[in-house]
Amino acid sequence: MVQPDVVKGRYAREVQILSAKDTSYHFSVLNTSVKQLEEFDIDVQALQIQPLSTFLTNLLDILLSARGKGHHRDHSNSGDLQVGEDDEALWEELGDLDLEGAQMNRIQVNSCRQKKVVILSILMQSSNQNSNTLQSVVGIFLQSVHTPQKVINTLSRMGVSVSVDTINAAVLSLSAESHRAIHALGQTLLASYAYDNFNVDLKKTVHTVSDSEDTLVHLTSGLLFLLQHGVTRKDLRCSMTLWEKSPLNLRLNLSTVTMKGGWKDLLQLHPDSLNAAGLSCRDRFNSWKMLSDLINHGPLYFRQFKDQLGDLERVDSIPVIKTPILAAHAMHLSNSTVSGNISSVVELLRQGGIEDPDEIDDLDMPDMSEYVVLFHGNLGSGERLQAAQQ
Repeated sequence: MVQPDVVKGRYAREVQILSAKDTSYHFSVLNTSVKQLEEFDIDVQALQIQPLSTFLTNLLDILLSARGKGHHRDHSNSGDLQVGEDDEALWEELGDLDLEGAQMNRIQVNSCRQKKVVILSILMQSSNQNSNTLQSVVGIFLQSVHTPQKVINTLSRMGVSVSVDTINAAVLSLSAESHRAIHALGQTLLASYAYDNFNVDLKKTVHTVSDSEDTLVHLTSGLLFLLQHGVTRKDLRCSMTLWEKSPLNLRLNLSTVTMKGGWKDLLQLHPDSLNAAGLSCRDRFNSWKMLSDLINHGPLYFRQFKDQLGDLERVDSIPVIKTPILAAHAMHLSNSTVSGNISSVVELLRQGGIEDPDEIDDLDMPDMSEYVVLFHGNLGSGERLQAAQQ
């Protein structure tokens, strides 16, 4: 007969193993990074915890699946699945059961896995305060959705979240990391900027008779992303060339100015040469499209020719590349005016580590005078920036 003290000791050792420093469940709040948040996956954590806590996991399997029966479910008799089984084994045992019932069983299994991670995470944090990965991620999520502090404090006492002070420390760490990343990207001179306005209604919780000021605040958000597809600084070193051809240049030699092109000039970007059959690029596209519609949407007889259709001809195709995007700090500026747009551009460049060299003595700051920096905005932003140049 197994002694109760032996069982309790085994459970305690498994909690100590899970909460030890050499495991991957310690979350350094003062060094919080975006990578830590992106890599967190509760299902992956469940798989990692399983071999380190065999006794505890089996106990939780029994308790979470008891349903008033007082023992673990025996799926050999009732058709229910044992909680915590491997997904592939789960689907094999389902066999020819209806899909709706299979989906419900799978949802139950995943739900129990996540509950086990939450329960074990609470035990781990009670044993070691630094073993707080789940609590830290939950706390940062609560902060991001503007959860009231009273709710966060309640969840913190329950062991599901970290405290408000800890969350604030994590936010400061993420903010510092964001500042460094934006600064580094901006100084490559290969960053493209985008900005737009948004409004926030700062409603007061206590109103007085003297309240007459507008609570609507006009702010500007910005994004930075790296120019992809092999763009180099050399490609953007064309500021002087553009200025020599700009109508805003008072020293411009009008004889060298070329007239602005129209939409018909776009047709010359890809000369439409004929193939051996005498078909132009446009004709070849129309032919392929007609055959595609006939095979995929026409009479069933034409389905047999699907393998002979082939792919559509490519013309100077642009490969699909994932572009990482960095969010700039929100700016207390309204870009509904010309001066507001100028200030938005200047502030975004400043966040990217590009400032006026006459005002800032920084030897590491690159000279952007010969380069072009791309900005994106709505039609209003374009009109106001053009008005600023004039």
